[in-house]
Amino acid sequence: MERKLKELVDSAKSRIDLYKAPRKAIELAVKNPCGVRQSECSRNLNVAIVAAPCHGFGDIIFATKFARYIKYGFSGKLGGYSKKVTIVTPSPDMFTKLGVKDVKIVPLKGGSQQCRRLKSYNRPKNLKKFDLIFVAPLMADFKIDYTDVKALFKESTPFNTIFLSEYQARRSIDYDFATGSGPNHDGLLFDGLKSSAKLKTLGREPYALAYIAKDVGIPYCLSNFVKMIVAKYHKKYHNLQIVMPEWGITELSDNAALFKFVKKYYPNVNLKMKSGTIKAPSGAAATSTKNNNTLTLRGDILPVSRPDMLSLIKYSIEDILITGDQSITDVIDCCQQKNIWYQTVPWKSNFAKSLAAELPQKYLGRASTSCGTLKAIKWNRWKSATFKSRNDFRKKSKKRLDAIFRAATEAKNKNSIVGKYLDLMDQRVGKKSLGAVTRGRARCTLLS
Repeated sequence: MERKLKELVDSAKSRIDLYKAPRKAIELAVKNPCGVRQSECSRNLNVAIVAAPCHGFGDIIFATKFARYIKYGFSGKLGGYSKKVTIVTPSPDMFTKLGVKDVKIVPLKGGSQQCRRLKSYNRPKNLKKFDLIFVAPLMADFKIDYTDVKALFKESTPFNTIFLSEYQARRSIDYDFATGSGPNHDGLLFDGLKSSAKLKTLGREPYALAYIAKDVGIPYCLSNFVKMIVAKYHKKYHNLQIVMPEWGITELSDNAALFKFVKKYYPNVNLKMKSGTIKAPSGAAATSTKNNNTLTLRGDILPVSRPDMLSLIKYSIEDILITGDQSITDVIDCCQQKNIWYQTVPWKSNFAKSLAAELPQKYLGRASTSCGTLKAIKWNRWKSATFKSRNDFRKKSKKRLDAIFRAATEAKNKNSIVGKYLDLMDQRVGKKSLGAVTRGRARCTLLS
């Protein structure tokens, strides 16, 4: 380890590199940084998960999954890294809505709840000093900025402050963990959360799920999916439902051209809202129609809790339309047999293209076909059953996270190599002086 640390010190181009050197040295030099039973990584470190979200629940779910990794461990069998995990956030109510009760939540005040830098907030009184600070995730529009974190956490340094990217962020930015799919990223956050049984059935008819966001991506995303579903399933399901946000029903309700197409396959169409059932546009049915199929568009179900959303995902028919990093991760985590369709928003085009290549699912690579297309009527299931195992953060990133916790554990011991090294860093010595770190009874140069 000492040799690797010296190499990293010699090659360092910035003080940030010097701060990161101890944990990188452990990652490179130690086969199992935490040992067989995690005994080398303290469970008594005080850990902050900083979650400053930017619209939607994706960032909230990301932070929750990661916090639970820290508290319970990746497998749940060997125990977690630390029981003292705190989510620090300007949006505590969003965690409450998701039912997060097993991790301590500390609210931040002083600025808007959304899309703000940490320096906008005030540190809560009586908040204990943290040994490790994870920004999880860092918004794609924000660059890594240690001074921003230090404005809120005075104990922050590049040694103990760890940045996790959103999925498929640009690899040119030096994130500690660049989450996303593919060989150049550190994996997706799976957690295997159990679905509820509440929405296993919605009456007697099977249903498709279209869970997308409003006013982002292509405007015909939802109608593309509806067209594909009715053309593909009209012979298999004579009575079918499509669950979607209520605003989707409103948006589609005056689309006469869409319903003219739909009624070729489902002559009877019902639009169900929370306030009741409304009529679909008349839209002439094809004269050759010889069936009495019924399609019901359901806007009366969503939104639901995450366990219930997992229930909708699990028990819906094969084709599913979804948006957001964590929603599509939940589909892959739960149901690898699904035909996944993805509402591609402009700032997630790289993620969509990566999924198109990795799943593989070629239609996800273009926004015009990613929500569904009539070209895919005969297409069924992406073929790679290994996608999840190849892109599981818990496997791809475990050693690096182990090294971070091992280094932070040793940092608390002032007589350890890491403790002495960081003490010199705090004194702002140069690279040459770092070579004078001593250990044990002799004043030997451990970095030589």
